[in-house]
Order: sequence, then structure tokens, then C-alpha cells
Amino acid sequence: MKRWRRSGALILAAVLSLSLAACGGSEPTPEEILDQTLQNSQEELESLSASVTAQVDMEIQVGDQTQTMETTTAMDMVCFSDPLKLKAETSMDVGELGSFSATVYAQQEGDAYITYTDVGGQWFRETASAELLEQYNASAEMNSYLSSTDQWTFQQEEELDGAAVLKFSGTVADSQVSAMLEESGVLDSLGTMQQLGVSAENLQGMLQGLGEITIQMWVDPEICYPVRYEMDMTQVCNTLTENVLQVLEDMGQSTDGISIQYPQVKMIMTCSDINSAPDFEIPAEALEA
Repeated sequence: MKRWRRSGALILAAVLSLSLAACGGSEPTPEEILDQTLQNSQEELESLSASVTAQVDMEIQVGDQTQTMETTTAMDMVCFSDPLKLKAETSMDVGELGSFSATVYAQQEGDAYITYTDVGGQWFRETASAELLEQYNASAEMNSYLSSTDQWTFQQEEELDGAAVLKFSGTVADSQVSAMLEESGVLDSLGTMQQLGVSAENLQGMLQGLGEITIQMWVDPEICYPVRYEMDMTQVCNTLTENVLQVLEDMGQSTDGISIQYPQVKMIMTCSDINSAPDFEIPAEALEA
């Protein structure tokens, strides 16, 4: 899937569409806090710190050979929205296959967006459009899931980092999952299958009947803003893989003895320093790249 394949840049613009507003009122109910939170999440923040962890566990079996891969991608970032300036430190651990780390800075210069990436001590400078950065906007993507959840259920009050928060649970319906994945550009990541003769119609068919996505959300009732998300995409990834193998089999491609399973596909995002993120400077060596 596109968003997992690009996990190293999972939230390059993670705060361009997040927001904050006062809740108002005295002793609001969890339902009232939820309504205000969903409204706030559609507005824009001035700044934010965020941490994202994506866990993707895969088991591939070909004949009597089995390979297990556990990939953990973590990103810590600070972002300012107007003008855009962000810093993202990313690390990826692929178990026995090794690890990878990179630091990305980005800032707006006129109508252009410039990114600076440090990989192993070497800086790379690139120019990106706002549209290009938007596809990595995890917050906008998460807000899409939040708004597509027909019903949220209040679970309980908990403590998170020493503060009282409200936990809600929601489910994105199968029809909404398929629509959102298609809009996200996931078909582009499957585009190489067209080289095997897979039609565009079959590619779209792979996104049907993927199942539901469960989202857990923790809200700070003082500011009516989400401070933690957990999204489980295990079922969706497993069903998508089954659809891909079935299409290949229908086309006469041999898939005998091939099994691909995802024991776990999960993303966790936490937010802090809402509208008070610490400022930073882009290193001189990056600007000179």
C-alpha cells in the first residue's frame, strides 16, 4: 500500500489541517466534547509536535520456505503551518534486515516548498509542490478517517501522560474504506501489476470488500482536541493481499504455495505542543546542499 510503502515520509505535512478551539460551557458531556473535537479537527493549527509509530508485520510463505518481516517506523516531528516549516526525524527498523534513519526539513519559499533530507550524513535538496506534500499529510488523512466514521462510542476516561483524557472508539465502514483508499492513490502503487496484464477494472475490484477499520481516539477535554490515535488496518491489508493473489490466479498466474499474511498493521499518532511547538533552525549544511 502506498502509505506504508512511503512510511519514511508518512507525515511530512502532518499538521497542515489540524486545529484548536476552546470547548466552552461547563462540564460538557462526552458527546458534546466529541462534537466539538470533530469540528476542531477540520481547522488549522499554527504549530504542533507529533510522534507516529507504524508497525507492519508480514509473513511470506513460498512452498516450504517462510520469511517473517517485522517493520517498525517511528517519526518525531515539529511543524509550523504559516509559512510551512517542519522537521521530521524518522527511523525504520526491519529486524534482521537492518535499520534506517533520516532527518527531513522542509520550508516554504514563495510558492515552492523545499525539502532537505539527511541520509547518512549526506544532504539532499528537492523542490516539492503543495500537492505533493499533501499526499503525505497524515493529519489530513486521519481526519478523512474520522469524518468517515459514522458513529463514535465513548469508552471511558483514562490518564495519558498525567492528564485526564476521554477515549472513543469508531469504525470506518467497508464502503468508506474502499473509497478512501482509491482517493489516496493506492492504485498507483499497484500500477506495476498492469505490466502483468491486470486491467484498471480489476485493480479497482481489488479495493472492494476490504472490511472495516477500527480507530481508537483519545481526546483532551480541556481543549477538545485529539491527542492520540490508534488505527488498526490488519484486516484491510490481509484482504487486499488475498484480492491481489486471486486476480493473478484468475489471469492464469501461478500462485500455488504462495501465502502472504499480515499479523499486525497498526499506526499510532500522538500530538502535543498544540499551538506552542518549539521553534528550530534548519542547519546551514542543509541549506547549502
